[in-house]
Amino acid sequence: MTAQSPTGLSAAFNKLSTTTKRPMIFTTTTTDQNLWETILWATTDPDQDGDCLDRHYGLSDVDSTAIAQLNQQFWAWREQLDDVLISNGLKYHTPEDIAGHTRLEHVYALVRDGHGVSFTDGWRPGTREHRAAGVMNQLARAQGEIGAYPGDDGAIHCSWSV
Repeated sequence: MTAQSPTGLSAAFNKLSTTTKRPMIFTTTTTDQNLWETILWATTDPDQDGDCLDRHYGLSDVDSTAIAQLNQQFWAWREQLDDVLISNGLKYHTPEDIAGHTRLEHVYALVRDGHGVSFTDGWRPGTREHRAAGVMNQLARAQGEIGAYPGDDGAIHCSWSV
């Protein structure tokens, strides 16, 4: 029987960590995979000569509490977006439309951690799409930086700076 997350989500990655040989007792979703793939790729490790975390860590190395917290934060942000689109006259659009059909999680993580990416990229200023995308940025940034870092226990943790 596979372990279940606090929210009861199905398992996708339930394997031993490649670097710490710890069993991963928390199950993940595609959303988690997309978020953490981006975070590990975009975050550098000063203890590894500035290499990106994904060179030395994978999803199975991320602390299960950090996975659960980021998942909850992402979905809390996502739940606000329908109202943002409707209030900007875009009731037939989805957040993915505004993100340019890229993975919503990818842009969300990069916006939150201040990597210079924006949901407004590709939209002409003054358009309804640009205004909605600006609100999407504000809502994501309001959640604060994720601040992933490798802990002394060999797991990836988050500082959650606001």
